[in-house]
Amino acid sequence: MSKTYRLLKLHADSYQEFSDNYVDLPVEHIDLPEGLSELQLSQNFEKIEVPTVVFELAKDFSRLYPEVEYGKIISLIGASQNLYLNYRNNFTVDDLLVRHFENEKKELSQLITLLKKFHFNDRNFINKLYFKNEEHNLMLKNFFVISDVYTAVINHFGLDVQTNDAFERRKQELLQNTNNLKFVKASQYAKYLIIQAFNNWLSELPVSQNKKSSYIGVFLNCCQIPIAENTSFLLSPDFEENLSEISYQAIGNFLTRPPKTNL
Repeated sequence: MSKTYRLLKLHADSYQEFSDNYVDLPVEHIDLPEGLSELQLSQNFEKIEVPTVVFELAKDFSRLYPEVEYGKIISLIGASQNLYLNYRNNFTVDDLLVRHFENEKKELSQLITLLKKFHFNDRNFINKLYFKNEEHNLMLKNFFVISDVYTAVINHFGLDVQTNDAFERRKQELLQNTNNLKFVKASQYAKYLIIQAFNNWLSELPVSQNKKSSYIGVFLNCCQIPIAENTSFLLSPDFEENLSEISYQAIGNFLTRPPKTNL
């Protein structure tokens, strides 16, 4: 049985089915740069169902620009909403594991700073190690045991080097391999990827960048992805009738000033 993606409507901060009738189409492969491969709906779905208004809107855009296939527009709309919802729903700071991922870089940096002092300067400055969980507490005071623990951690991280420069290089390697995304900004990062994908895909259209940004705004409305708090998701099957609802500046800001999502 084929797997189908059904486009959803945003209502009161939750996603639900459109009241319109749905049209189903095969998912089509989209030519996108390697860094945007997450927006390939064909990796996980064979069909897509969209409300009639989105289907007619995409067909009307293809009438205006015959070089753009409406089936591919619809596949990219579905892929965009799917990606946005994955980032929005799966990366929430209310999740304990997500908070651990977000704090990993900060705590690892603090630990490495401590290890550096132990490794190069003073092995006597730490006279206690304290381990705690819900059932047991353990305090280590013995110098040799503490030294063995720190040496084991230093070796584990590959920090048993001879110079400060080598230590700092290894520190940066370790920190770079941790999570660098602020999960509270995950949905903003998804919007950035989606806007980049549409902008890249529409790059050959003979229109100005401002016009193209307005087009992208219409497609984001089809995806039910808000760019601003007062985003209107009213859609017309006549593509150009939707342009009056769009602020091309908001889309342009994502292209020229990507959201700061790094820790």
